[in-house]
Amino acid sequence: MAPQLGWRAETNSRGVAFADLDNDGALDVVITHQFAQNDRRALFGLGAFAEPLSVSIGWCGGPARVLGPFALDRYHVVEQADHP
Repeated sequence: MAPQLGWRAETNSRGVAFADLDNDGALDVVITHQFAQNDRRALFGLGAFAEPLSVSIGWCGGPARVLGPFALDRYHVVEQADHP
């Protein structure tokens, strides 16, 4: 898989993290020689879908809630405390 991604060096890496480092909506890959942490945001690929979207979120210890509509191509912050 590494050659298909453009990684040519044969090294021993111990950590890999996936995160949208530049906030362009595409996941970036970071390979380190130490432990790494993935992006804590949930990223969803919607393909060619082009309309505002509502989502159903199942909270731990509570009922599912339908939230939205949310504009596409943006990050949205949703916290359980916001929706009792």
